[in-house]
Amino acid sequence: MKNLESLLTDWASADPFYDQLFGDLKSRRLQATLRSQEEGCVAGIPLAKEAAKALGLEAGWKKESGAGVAAGEEIACFRGTAESVVRLENVIIGLLGKSSGIASAARKAKKIAEGKVHLVFDKEPASVA
Repeated sequence: MKNLESLLTDWASADPFYDQLFGDLKSRRLQATLRSQEEGCVAGIPLAKEAAKALGLEAGWKKESGAGVAAGEEIACFRGTAESVVRLENVIIGLLGKSSGIASAARKAKKIAEGKVHLVFDKEPASVA
């Protein structure tokens, strides 16, 4: 977890681009809501929580990893500076989007295969030393 904390800290560090982008609005406080784009399964929430914390955002999470979501359903609400919210958006789309897409596809495959697929092992797994 130490490397993760270091990575999140790097993501949250100052970037001159945001000074140019926001100017005086950089420290303006605002609220943002994260909603699902389509029906599926949410994943990656613990990492997203750490990212929000590293960026100094207040977050209200409505969903946990493994939860199903409808299209447009609220996943979380964030409060913080404009810069922090935009930084989180840049990070969270990757953190939640990829893992939630995989989880949603896996859930769908499981439902389709329910009772039709059986795993068969012809050998005992090798021991790990």
